[in-house]
Amino acid sequence: MDLISVACFMFGFAIAIAILVFAMRHMNSDKKLCTKYDERQLRARGNAFKYGFYAMLIACAIFMMLEQMEFLAVLGSTSYFILLIIGVITQFSYAIFKDAYIGINTKASKFIVFMALIGLFNLGIGALICAEDGFIVDGVLGSGVVNLICGGMCVILLSELAIKKVIDTKAS
Repeated sequence: MDLISVACFMFGFAIAIAILVFAMRHMNSDKKLCTKYDERQLRARGNAFKYGFYAMLIACAIFMMLEQMEFLAVLGSTSYFILLIIGVITQFSYAIFKDAYIGINTKASKFIVFMALIGLFNLGIGALICAEDGFIVDGVLGSGVVNLICGGMCVILLSELAIKKVIDTKAS
């Protein structure tokens, strides 16, 4: 990578962090950067992180066994990213169904819109990259697949939030 590529990457990363900070402040009702949780939510979030960690550990063990049998050759470096996504999906799935994902100072509607935009953005970029370079490049999954996986994760998140809303509506 040349110096210009590194500079462009760092600039893009800084812009993404600035957008994230702006969005977090905009989503929270008190305009603070940090989301607040009550004691019950904190306890549930602790369990969610624990289950996400163990899911990632189990997935790592399975991936190592499959890699030894050469079943994962097509994944390439994407397999590391998939392991992270498994842990994240486990964490937020548990937290959503324990009412511990959205904080007490977070405006849920703004959070949902933000996640939908992130998901659409990732799905769009992934589709463009895969359309241009192909789904599989040099025998391994292309870089656009990572964006498709992120977009898929956002779709799962939004689906779970919708299911939880239906469950809560029927319960009340």
